[in-house]
Amino acid sequence: MIDLHCHSTASDGTDSPAELVTNAFQAGVRTLAITDHDTTEGWDEAAAAVSELPAPFTLIRGAEFSCVHTGSDGHRISLHLLGYLFDPTTAGLRDERSRLRQSRLDRGAAMVAALQSDGYPISWPQITLLPLLGILVAALPAVLTPPPPGAAGTGSPELRHAAAPGPAVVDEHRSTAVTTR
Repeated sequence: MIDLHCHSTASDGTDSPAELVTNAFQAGVRTLAITDHDTTEGWDEAAAAVSELPAPFTLIRGAEFSCVHTGSDGHRISLHLLGYLFDPTTAGLRDERSRLRQSRLDRGAAMVAALQSDGYPISWPQITLLPLLGILVAALPAVLTPPPPGAAGTGSPELRHAAAPGPAVVDEHRSTAVTTR
């Protein structure tokens, strides 16, 4: 069995890269691509885990790049592009991954600020101390408790803040074209 699109805790997965490899192997997967969002941080840990497995296993190194396409009508379409077997030291790709990761952190901080202004008892330091930052930033509205009585805004946080666009939705910064040659 193969799986060509997996995320670890290097982005928004729930398993560390080593756990991802081990769990995939135990589930019968023999070829696995680690394709975390905009990062290659989990590659080395995943490769080390493969070397501990009792049978052959193929690890494909990759990443899922956040992108945007702007149509001729000006409408922007958010999309993710899977890239495999690229050189992570290529300057253009390295710089773009770094920019995208920082953009993701900035977006998370802006979402927290918007939620704070709406009366939610949350802070950016609380978020950054959590080991599952990527999951929390992506699922922030679903983990929040309702605002205190009398706080600005109406409706449930799940509906009001998860709906797009909403008061806590912050536009994502997407990749631009990168030339690698």
